[in-house]
Amino acid sequence: YDCPCGDARISYQLALCGADVTGMDINPRFVEQAKARFRSLGLSGTFSTGDMRNASYPGGCDLFLNWFNSFGYFSEEENRRHMKTMADCIRPGGILVLEGPNLEHILENTKLKYQENGALAHDEWDSEKRRMNITYPPEKGEEAVVVSIRVYSLEEYKELFAEAGLVFEQVYAEHFRPYTSDAMRIILIARKPE
Repeated sequence: YDCPCGDARISYQLALCGADVTGMDINPRFVEQAKARFRSLGLSGTFSTGDMRNASYPGGCDLFLNWFNSFGYFSEEENRRHMKTMADCIRPGGILVLEGPNLEHILENTKLKYQENGALAHDEWDSEKRRMNITYPPEKGEEAVVVSIRVYSLEEYKELFAEAGLVFEQVYAEHFRPYTSDAMRIILIARKPE
């Protein structure tokens, strides 16, 4: 279950390996792009528009994929409920794969700038609220978009997993490299007990 799926840039690779992919995203444009990507590759997949806080997967999925800054958008209470919602979608023995920014790296680099679609984007760290505020440059006459994400430490993630009924298994840096505190990204694997 790829949720939120965006344009399925991650899950199409899983489908190429034989996975049965279901995806959901709140943005209808992304859902249409995901469907088009799968069609163009001759892959089957089921994609729908919806709020990831309302995700459900009757019978439970083997893998729940929450990738690239897709966790932490909400209040502390809503983020905890969202973690529980993801856990409820996973069958016993199944796993959650969650990828996002690494708090340790953010604390060392409080203002980050990078290229996003040819324009300069920037992140600012709010140490009091422990939130990363990302400003995306305007596109085609639109205004800039600011997104705020609560960034959790590894220990905080472990607590969130346990509270949701998941067991932490492994942590990696970007590209599934060994995790170090200076890694820009963090990939977490948690399993639902059988």
